[in-house]
Amino acid sequence: AGAGAYEWRGVYVPFVHTWLPYLIVAEYLRSRMPGSKPEVSAIRIGICILALLLSLSRTGLVQLAVFIPMVVLINARRWLFNPRGVLLAILAVGVAILVFPYLVGLDVVQQRINAGIDDGDLSLAWRDMEVRAARDYLDDGGWFRWLFGYGLGARVPLPWGIVDFNDNIAIPQLHNSYWTLTVKFGVLGLLWILAAIAVTFVRAHSVRAGPSALRSGGSWMLLMVMLIAYTLQGMSEWSHLLFLGLSCALLCKAGDRRILPLRLPSRSTRAAPLRIGERSGIRP
Repeated sequence: AGAGAYEWRGVYVPFVHTWLPYLIVAEYLRSRMPGSKPEVSAIRIGICILALLLSLSRTGLVQLAVFIPMVVLINARRWLFNPRGVLLAILAVGVAILVFPYLVGLDVVQQRINAGIDDGDLSLAWRDMEVRAARDYLDDGGWFRWLFGYGLGARVPLPWGIVDFNDNIAIPQLHNSYWTLTVKFGVLGLLWILAAIAVTFVRAHSVRAGPSALRSGGSWMLLMVMLIAYTLQGMSEWSHLLFLGLSCALLCKAGDRRILPLRLPSRSTRAAPLRIGERSGIRP
């Protein structure tokens, strides 16, 4: 009680809160599978959303602002004309009306809101300093370092008199993963990585092989990773790289022509039981 916003995030919020967007995506896909219970999935998604809001993560809020409207638009017709979908929507709105005012009234939330996103925000100021330090580091190496980078083990020197939380004068990765990849592999390396991801994504949506869950799950998970990469090491920190690899693996499977689309047999095509005296067509 009485903890500041940064103390709240540093002490009381576990690191695993950055995985919550991936869990939301996984549960959403699970709710669309045959035999699933949408009510149970809705409760689990609601718990994950509440936990993400309590983490005071602005990146998480951006992800929710992108994911929720897109999901609603995709499923609007199916939900609006389904009594169960309408009931779940009314329940979700009711819970939000009850919980949101209490959440906003918390001291740590008010501190986070009052901090704003101006120049006085220490978190944004640190991120801006990292980018300027990376630019200066690349400028010192000339055009060659801009094109090819300094290598995998490169560390960005911080400005004179500034150290990180572990008193290091150089950092191995920035909050912005795109700048981290530029420092280590150069602009050409960054473009190569993005091109490989883009080819995997386009191929998965053009070939459309295997179950649709592969394509949907990989696409949503990749979108979350690319958003986190801009503010929270989404393409350089090990746990996010795990989900990046998983999303690319799902998309590769969805783009593999050797995998036939999974179609369940209809009632008209199911084999009827053989009667006595009928020929099965199978030779002994």
